[in-house]
Amino acid sequence: MKCSRSNTRAERSKVQESRAVAEHVSPNQKENSGTFEYPLYSHPAIPDLETAPSHLSGSDTSPIQRKIELKDVNKTYDWKFIHRVYIKDIETKLMRDTGATREVIEGLLYKYDQDDKSFANARSLVDLFKEELMQSILTDSYWKHKLKEEKGGDKAYVSTLDPKYWNNYPKGSSRSVDDILTNIGSTLLDQLKKEGKKSEGKLKLYRSMDNSEANAILEWFEFQKVKTEGYVKSKEKKDEKVFKDKDADIGIIPIKGHLGDYEQAKGYKSDKNTMLEFTLKAGAHQLLFNPEHMALNPKGKGAHASMAEYENLTSGKTFPGASKGEGNLPGYVGLKPESKGDFSLTMGTSAATHLLFQLFIQKVQKVD
Repeated sequence: MKCSRSNTRAERSKVQESRAVAEHVSPNQKENSGTFEYPLYSHPAIPDLETAPSHLSGSDTSPIQRKIELKDVNKTYDWKFIHRVYIKDIETKLMRDTGATREVIEGLLYKYDQDDKSFANARSLVDLFKEELMQSILTDSYWKHKLKEEKGGDKAYVSTLDPKYWNNYPKGSSRSVDDILTNIGSTLLDQLKKEGKKSEGKLKLYRSMDNSEANAILEWFEFQKVKTEGYVKSKEKKDEKVFKDKDADIGIIPIKGHLGDYEQAKGYKSDKNTMLEFTLKAGAHQLLFNPEHMALNPKGKGAHASMAEYENLTSGKTFPGASKGEGNLPGYVGLKPESKGDFSLTMGTSAATHLLFQLFIQKVQKVD
């Protein structure tokens, strides 16, 4: 039977649309101007990263149209295309750099899509994605997924929900500045150097503080940080009394209180104080969240409980217990659950803790 011209056009249109869906690009796209429509696969509603991974393996439903802004780009893609073309090949490296599981990686990428973030400039997105994935370490869900991926992890996670989980948890022993100077500090610096060769990931921590504290920290960073690391690494006999000389060119970072993620610090920011950003050395997070350098506040549920179980499953080691109040343990960086943000890192007033923490730092700068 002979087809009419109108039917032929309709069939061509269907073919063009199906090709566009396969390529994740709308045939109605207008390059370099205004807005355009592109097909985006519809998925079940996902409230947060916690539940996202359970939906990721489901089949796609029919495409829907969504309008987004187009800014000097030729194509916009959905999250699955980005994952397949730009993320899949570097997924193993992302996992090594950040310690994230595939579930966390896919969940965060899916969340980008749900938040209406344009995937137009895919290559720039990947750089942004890497940084945000790195920062996901500061969430409960990151440690929950990390634990549950291990054999026996599901059962271990359930145990952390028990109100009696922290009963009889062993309290850690304090360490002094001399302890850090004698062996711990130089060993850590060697480990950080090796880890930096394997990982590019750099975790960022934030704190809003009095202007005087911020100025003192920035001055320490500019004039004393590098020389202090040299002193810690040196083979000479060391004495903590050297830090009492205020005119010396080495010193301990004058920090106190707690550090957390950006949003957490932003909640304490005002016109009368300063927010600082602390960028850790490449791979430093692999050594910071470690029983050798971190102590856990033994109460509540969340990342610290998942972390404790994960370490027990994978290495058989136990994080030392910190104080139940602020999570302090001299000579260790403390971890404490928070109401603003999931948790914070405790600096307290211990010079030994401050000296240990400063060895992880690569850069300090003011956040405007």
